[in-house]
Amino acid sequence: MPGTATPVLTRKMHYMFALLDADRDGLLGADDLTAVADRMAEVFPGRPDRIHTLRDVLHRLWEDHLAHVDPRGGRLDPEAFERGIRRSVAATTTD
Repeated sequence: MPGTATPVLTRKMHYMFALLDADRDGLLGADDLTAVADRMAEVFPGRPDRIHTLRDVLHRLWEDHLAHVDPRGGRLDPEAFERGIRRSVAATTTD
């Protein structure tokens, strides 16, 4: 994956991981992504259409780009998350 590894990009991915790690256990799973969408629903209660879209997008993010990187049976650490995102980006740019 030449050209995809930079210290700035790594910091951004670790920040994104922290935002998505809803239970703050240092591991990311599909349940964390659902919890993030649920929290957004609490903040924006009058927008169920947008929350539904957010849930769908986060579900696809997990299923299409992260679940296959899973070394822990449903949970990713920050490094595995970064690996999954980098692979997805590299695959998208070469298609």
